Amino acid sequence: MKKLGLGLVSCGLVVCLQLPLLAQSVPKKLKKGMNWSVARNLILEKGWQPVARNTSLGEAIANPSPYQTILIQLYPEMSSCTSMGVEVCQFKFVNRKGKSLQVLTLYTPGFLEPLVDQWTTK
Repeated sequence: MKKLGLGLVSCGLVVCLQLPLLAQSVPKKLKKGMNWSVARNLILEKGWQPVARNTSLGEAIANPSPYQTILIQLYPEMSSCTSMGVEVCQFKFVNRKGKSLQVLTLYTPGFLEPLVDQWTTK
């Protein structure tokens, strides 16, 4: 069997079959500077699940700005957000194998929504 892209290809005498890999991958269309709502939809479509903050364990965001309050309501996976003239927020997801995806966004006042800055998987 050869590993090709997102699946395994197995070819016999009669049929060639492509089997999807079990682990979700980061969407190839995910790009720096992309609107967060578009990026989030791509991530969810790939099967990643949002990891909600556990406020009972003290994961609440202290003294959120009005903008952060809106994000908290819209995106339960927002794990942290700091304001330094630019809002820097982190969003967390997990796949069914337990691999995590963390996305960092930047929001500048005047824009409609945050933009993807970078992401990592663990």
